[in-house]
Amino acid sequence: TKGQAEIKKSAHGVRKLSATLSAEAGATTHELMAGYGWKTVSQAEIYTKGTDKIRLGINSSRLVASSLNSEPHKKRCRKNR
Repeated sequence: TKGQAEIKKSAHGVRKLSATLSAEAGATTHELMAGYGWKTVSQAEIYTKGTDKIRLGINSSRLVASSLNSEPHKKRCRKNR
């Protein structure tokens, strides 16, 4: 159509995009294996490794922030004299 960019799609590209979006949405390695018919963990980990690292980093930061705001932490800290 005139004025529109032509986007070439392949079945593999669409499948890869779908797996990437699923992993980013929180799908586990085994959920991806079941959904895409992969037999090995390594096939699914292509999509989950990066998102798992990001998710774990975010969760770790939240845990640290939560512990800094908790009462027990405030009691453990000594005030400057």
